[in-house]
Amino acid sequence: MSKNPSITGNKYKFPVERRKHKRIALDATVNSFILNGSKIREKLQIINISKEGICFLTSYDIKVGDLIEVYVYIPGSISIPIMVRIIWRGYRDESYAYGGQIIAINELYRGVLNSYIEKNL
Repeated sequence: MSKNPSITGNKYKFPVERRKHKRIALDATVNSFILNGSKIREKLQIINISKEGICFLTSYDIKVGDLIEVYVYIPGSISIPIMVRIIWRGYRDESYAYGGQIIAINELYRGVLNSYIEKNL
């Protein structure tokens, strides 16, 4: 897997809205994440999150279908671990843009996430 995307200079246009749940902006930076079981020391910039999905930017090349585990800081609360399957990828602001489905989260943490989302819709 490589860093630094070598994709055409065209800016990625996000897919047509198909989400079941509304996303909220979440400006958070993560310094490392786990990709398919291996720790990656690479920044990941979270753009938005919903009850079932997340969008983020990173310069690290991740494939569609890969699994990542990331700790997401919920402002005013705690960092929650979530497991995400990458559904799509594109290019934005000289980084890769990714959309993923949250496939595993502890029920207690799901309650914290859902409560935060509901308060910020």
